Amino acid sequence: MLLLLTLAFACNAPDLDEDGFDDLVDCDDSDASINPDADELCDGIDNDCDDSVDEEASDALSFFADADADGFGDAADQVDACEAPSGYTADNTDCDDSSDQAFPGGSEICDGLDNDCEGTIDEGASDATAFYADVDADTFGDSAIEVMACALPAGHAPRPGDCDDTNALINPEMDEICNGLDDNCDSVTDTDAVDKANLFEDADADGFGNPDVPLLECIGTPNTSENDQDCDDNNAALTDNCWGDFDGTTATEWTTLASPTQNLYSLQSAHLANAEPMLYNFYDSVGEAYDIGTDTWTSLTAASPVDGSRVWFQMAPVDDLFYGYRNGTLWSYEPATDTWATVVSELPTDTYTMTAVDEDGVVYGLSDTGVLMAYDTVTGVAVQTTTGLGYLYETRLSYDKSSRTLLIGGYSEANLYAVNVDTFAETTLTSIPESSLNDIFCTDGSGHLYAAGGSSGTSMWQYTVGTDTWAEIPELPASHGNNGSCVVSATGKLYVGSGSYRGFYSLDLY
Repeated sequence: MLLLLTLAFACNAPDLDEDGFDDLVDCDDSDASINPDADELCDGIDNDCDDSVDEEASDALSFFADADADGFGDAADQVDACEAPSGYTADNTDCDDSSDQAFPGGSEICDGLDNDCEGTIDEGASDATAFYADVDADTFGDSAIEVMACALPAGHAPRPGDCDDTNALINPEMDEICNGLDDNCDSVTDTDAVDKANLFEDADADGFGNPDVPLLECIGTPNTSENDQDCDDNNAALTDNCWGDFDGTTATEWTTLASPTQNLYSLQSAHLANAEPMLYNFYDSVGEAYDIGTDTWTSLTAASPVDGSRVWFQMAPVDDLFYGYRNGTLWSYEPATDTWATVVSELPTDTYTMTAVDEDGVVYGLSDTGVLMAYDTVTGVAVQTTTGLGYLYETRLSYDKSSRTLLIGGYSEANLYAVNVDTFAETTLTSIPESSLNDIFCTDGSGHLYAAGGSSGTSMWQYTVGTDTWAEIPELPASHGNNGSCVVSATGKLYVGSGSYRGFYSLDLY
């Protein structure tokens, strides 16, 4: 009976909000929007009467895990809720939720992450390093070709400053050397080279240096020379014509040197190829050269163009050429190439004249009628001047720089003459005390003439231009004969050859 009463009562339970659910199942029978069939909403109410509030709300929001707490969530880890759970965010654009250094709009840095979530790693990183194209792989790059990167790209270097990226031997760490290149990229060439040599200034660019102006420069630097043999560095015409400044004092003994293979009638000296002076003898059709350093004679190859019976050339050196006047022609000989050439022809004939040269590079010869020929090797002009000297057999001719005069004599002639090369004034000087002049006849350029007298004997004489006087110097070790020759080198030695006797000697001059 009681059961029946209960059922009857239930069937008659009230539904106050008329939502179709009585108050036995309606958890809020005062609100028709709340009943077991209602959608759960995010309103803090149990809308579907399942004893839970806001669970699986139909208007729930999506939230995404933000494990790195950078405010940006992982789209792969989504939760729908009315409010963001702890560790979640409404954003789903984080490309790496394990690092708070990677999120949209982040600053790209060199850390191996996609900091700005643009799909690339380390691109345009704010802390990128500059690298430079390094084609020659010398660890220095071309400053003009710069790449910003987080790691060294292939073919690049971390250091700029390579001024020639095609040459691995050129970069800022290289030593500067003498090669015409800027080896260490300091914008200057060879200035600070480590292999500079001890050179001498060559102001007149004649290949011979000034001993008073030593320089530390690269070999080949303009206006420098490896030797110090120029006594007048303002005059390019002076090479072996640079006589020393000798006061007339001589050594007390002669040195005997190696004998040549031909008669010593034609000694001459010259500076060649920036070396010590070489001596030459052109008596036969093919001459020979004497090496001062080794005391040896060597035969040349080229034959003289002069008639074989009239070679007997005592020539004058100018630069790297010898000039010789013979048979109405001025010839030149180039030792470096062992070749002869015609310089001027159709000149007066001579009688075995010597050829002399002054400090301006003018060469002189005397014809057999007393015509003085002067050829300027700079301008190429030949001038002939008639003197009153007339015929002088085997004309002896040598130039004295101190007085600008040609000292002139002849074999077996007693008189000594002087002709000024500026005025052509002639003067008869004091004769050699011993008989007459021999063919041995040469000057030192400092006001002294050296000569032998007579056709035999060992005596040698020194004539001083300033006082017009003669004095004996030490005797030769053996007879000079009657057709020898002599020459004074710039190194301060008087060399004498005894003609057909072929004795060869040297005496130091001071």
